[in-house]
Amino acid sequence: MQITTIKIYGFGKFHDTTIELPDQFTLLYGENEAGKSTLVAFITSLLFGFETAKHRYAMYRPKAGSQYGGELYFTHDQTKYWLKRVGGTHGGKVTFRNLTTDTLLTKDDLSQLLQPLNKELFYQIFCFGERELQAVFNLTRFDLVKRIQRIGAIGSENWIGLTQKLTATAGEIYKPRGRVQPLVRLLHEYDDLTAKITAAKAQFQQYQTLQIDAQQTSSDLTAVQKQLTQLTHQQDQYQRLISLYPQYQQFKNDTPVQTAKPISTADWQKATRLTTTVKQLQSDLATQTETVKQQKATQVASDAQQFYTAHQQTIDQLAGQLPAMQQSQQQQHQTEAQLAQLEQQLTALNQQYGSALTDLNPLTPSEQQQIEAAFDQQQHLSIERDSRADQRQAHQKNVCTIAAASGYGYVFWNELKMAGCGRGCCAGRLICPQWGTENHWWHSWNRYRGLRHL
Repeated sequence: MQITTIKIYGFGKFHDTTIELPDQFTLLYGENEAGKSTLVAFITSLLFGFETAKHRYAMYRPKAGSQYGGELYFTHDQTKYWLKRVGGTHGGKVTFRNLTTDTLLTKDDLSQLLQPLNKELFYQIFCFGERELQAVFNLTRFDLVKRIQRIGAIGSENWIGLTQKLTATAGEIYKPRGRVQPLVRLLHEYDDLTAKITAAKAQFQQYQTLQIDAQQTSSDLTAVQKQLTQLTHQQDQYQRLISLYPQYQQFKNDTPVQTAKPISTADWQKATRLTTTVKQLQSDLATQTETVKQQKATQVASDAQQFYTAHQQTIDQLAGQLPAMQQSQQQQHQTEAQLAQLEQQLTALNQQYGSALTDLNPLTPSEQQQIEAAFDQQQHLSIERDSRADQRQAHQKNVCTIAAASGYGYVFWNELKMAGCGRGCCAGRLICPQWGTENHWWHSWNRYRGLRHL
């Protein structure tokens, strides 16, 4: 960055002042109180902001009553900028513009342009005043040597303080003869763990035995899976035959001559239970298979003691899982026994009904529709029959109640039976074939009332 023009509205002793700086190096000098430090403070304030009321001694309010602030013209990376800052909150009101592209910029753009510089770093690099010179005079010989060694290192005082702080912190973490420091405790724990690893190497033979057992379990699982696949195929075949059984039963009922023994209700329920049991066993076997896979994954290990040293925690976990693996193996044997029993039961069912089921042919769509229509008609007729029976009983009860209330008694009943409905179709009968139950009793009652009046 190179400043080309300084324009001061009002700052300290300066007001309405413009300073043009050439492209080459420029030296400003003068007597005490000539304004050299004020000019440096003005440049710093325009770049990084005015001091607040907390530091009134560094605010440089104008003495002549001019506007507090000014302008700077500078170039950076062959781009010309214009900066204006006047009094206001938060370090003053900023107007920043890129003169090369004639673009209005913001305060954040100015901060981005000045990074990594801030006000403190600017003073440390570019400013050297009477205070700093007096501090050099007050140094001892040893401090002066250290200061000379740090010449050119920005923020070296902070580095020295940080070095001392890190040294003190290191003493809190570790001391050669300490006992409570964290690093010392960790070293003791490391020694204890090393002793445990040495002792555990003697148990490596037990780990190898567990590895062999895991491989044997995996082999047994593969055999069980093959057997399960065969049983699942057989179960699917039986399930398909069971689904066709209602149609087969209907076909047998419609056929005059039965050539095969039908499946009993008890066998049907037994087959259903066996199917449910097979599905449950398949689910249990899948769960056990996944458990064995997980256990096998945790037990996979390489040879030699280097693996044990690097995977001690995994080995301890495998030792703790050994009872669970043994229990899984027992469950697997039980599952195999149940599968064998189910297979025998399915074989018995196949021997009992296999010859009858193999002669069946699947029904055509038209035959299935006819069977469904016959089922619907039978259900409808059954409902209608029950309804008519209920109506007949209700009407008989009502007629008896009316006869008892009217005082006609037994005479009414006999006359009613002989008269019928008056149409000659139901005399002496309880149900009229022409009018039905309800109309029969209604017309019979009216008929009887007419005969009584006559």
